[in-house]
Amino acid sequence: TEMEVLEVLDGAVGSRSVVRLTAPGGTKDGVSLDYAGRPRFLPGSENVVFLSERRAGHYIPVALTQGDFQVSTAPDGRRLLRRDRGGAEPVGGERRSLPEDLAGLRQSLRLRPRSRGGSSP
Repeated sequence: TEMEVLEVLDGAVGSRSVVRLTAPGGTKDGVSLDYAGRPRFLPGSENVVFLSERRAGHYIPVALTQGDFQVSTAPDGRRLLRRDRGGAEPVGGERRSLPEDLAGLRQSLRLRPRSRGGSSP
């Protein structure tokens, strides 16, 4: 799946305006592999995706659907984040609560200590 980069909140994806996302599963030659937690990106959707680079120019969402948030607009204009886990539930429940909107996510990323390496949303 190719995804257009609208904004980099943290980390780097180089000078790319489009990134190639890969994840296990999908369909090839009429044979499908599907599982709970497989990220699904819809054409035209806006997503915040935490990425890990697997090889030059190829990324995978961190923790599959746990690293993918769909963006929608609330009636009050806020940009809301929603996670579709694709049927998967985290073992032991949620570990950390995340902001419910894009502005809150931007703020929390500005306030956290910077790490070396890791993932990029």
